[in-house]
Amino acid sequence: SGKVPPQKIQTPERYWRARDEYIARFRSLIGPAEIAIVIRRQDQFAESMYQEQIKVTRHSLDFADFLENFWFHFDYTAQVRAWKKHFSTIHIIPFDRIKGDDITGSFLNHIGIDLPIAPSSEAKNVSMPHDGVILKRHLNKSDLPDSLLARAADILVSPAFRAQLPAIRRSFFASEDARRNFLSSYDATNAELAAMAGLAADDLFESKVAKSLHYGDQLPPAEMDRLLALLG
Repeated sequence: SGKVPPQKIQTPERYWRARDEYIARFRSLIGPAEIAIVIRRQDQFAESMYQEQIKVTRHSLDFADFLENFWFHFDYTAQVRAWKKHFSTIHIIPFDRIKGDDITGSFLNHIGIDLPIAPSSEAKNVSMPHDGVILKRHLNKSDLPDSLLARAADILVSPAFRAQLPAIRRSFFASEDARRNFLSSYDATNAELAAMAGLAADDLFESKVAKSLHYGDQLPPAEMDRLLALLG
């Protein structure tokens, strides 16, 4: 019906029924069309989506709860099947094949549309560093007004704030094993997805992972206090 957020639907069966109803309604409104679905390796997409949720909303879920509540975003194969039920042509586009400074142009070129669009040098949606996301999640739990939370978000994405962070990047996963286990849970469906896209399984996503990472979605109390002081 669209009245209940997808993450609040209690069972996968109910979710996929609601998803089918949504896509059917969409098909009835626009008629026949070709659908393009861009996919990113699930662990990378999960971390990117989590930082965006915390950055622009008052969400305060920890990362493990986020993965559990928003599971449907990462089941790409089932999502493609849902769309294929109502649309005959589905383009599956690996994010790694279009990412870069001119992602719009690369996307259009990938689906065979040639438009004279010049790449933009202006950042449209600046990501928040992971340590900043953890701090913003802490602030989201407070009674600060939305205007101050928005101001805090602006500071947390700024170059000045980034310069104060450790050089080693952070992952929200609890450990390398947790990240690997999350990703490997999609091995079978990703192989099926690659076949749908006409690709070898190894060509669907890049395989590299940063070798040096801090793991976990919590900060030591002293580091939290230091960053709060910088923010203040």
